[in-house]
Amino acid sequence: TLNEMYQTAIKLHSAIEQHEGDSCDQGKQEMVADCLKQFQNLWRAVDTRKVFSPNEEKDDVATGDLKFFMVLYYVGDLYERIVDTHRVSNLKNAINCFKAFFRLCLDYSIISEQEHEQLVTPINPTDRVARVERLKKQKELQAKLAELADRKKQISRSINNEAGKGGIDKDEEEYEAVERQYWLLAVEERLRVGSQQYFMSMRECEMLSSLNQEQKEEAVEQYQRAIQDQKGMPPPPGAMKVIESVPVPTILTELPLDREKILKEVFMDRNPATMSDAEYARQQMERMLPPDEPKEEDDEDSDDEEVHERKQKKASSWDDWKDDHARDGNMGANIG
Repeated sequence: TLNEMYQTAIKLHSAIEQHEGDSCDQGKQEMVADCLKQFQNLWRAVDTRKVFSPNEEKDDVATGDLKFFMVLYYVGDLYERIVDTHRVSNLKNAINCFKAFFRLCLDYSIISEQEHEQLVTPINPTDRVARVERLKKQKELQAKLAELADRKKQISRSINNEAGKGGIDKDEEEYEAVERQYWLLAVEERLRVGSQQYFMSMRECEMLSSLNQEQKEEAVEQYQRAIQDQKGMPPPPGAMKVIESVPVPTILTELPLDREKILKEVFMDRNPATMSDAEYARQQMERMLPPDEPKEEDDEDSDDEEVHERKQKKASSWDDWKDDHARDGNMGANIG
């Protein structure tokens, strides 16, 4: 059944997220390929059985079918996780899946036109308020999902305890309401996560597409060496010739490294300090010191006209002062 296909695929996806190996790990990549195939088959089955109809809205969709809205998200997420020589192509597939996921939710009125616009409009890297608000909303959704999951377990236990005693219709109705709320919130949470992955994929795709042929070939060589190192074998003779025959050898050597570059660009300090704390303190201390008094120039032997004139004025002023302040008895008379 569709539910069984979903449960099998989602368990494998959870195992991939918990896998401790890095992105190039062969075992992890095999899991990614298998999980991608499972979700692709699930989406084909959902489409074949007409689970979603163009003339319906979310209220017309059965509660048990709400989870299938997220299948396109998981297909896009798994395309992002593939590490091979066709990275740009995989990124474009991921981008298209995310866009289809957003559009499907818009068509069923799970989100409004305005919310859809926000999902596909990147946040200004310098707008810290918007980024913090998005993160806050994400945490709130996750907390609410955990709360609803606990509530579902409580109601389920109550239903099992009341089985055979009658009077469990009320519990079943409550379980249905909580279950529906849970899946709608889960879809909203994946929309927000998918929006972030959508922008990361777009940015990464632009970066890789800007590489010249020489850079692409160098990246392919590094990728080949990484694979061989992981297997513990030397690169086979002529290995590069085989890879170089690929029409467009675009490559991402390690996904986390590229994402780290993007994150550094997004969260870089736009107003870096121009001096250290010690330099700033020293500058402030210097400003508080009194200005140095100008030193008397040694003008004894100077022939400069300005210096000579200044000395004459000083001598004349000193003579005038002495005339006005005589040292004899007439000093008191001058005061009267």
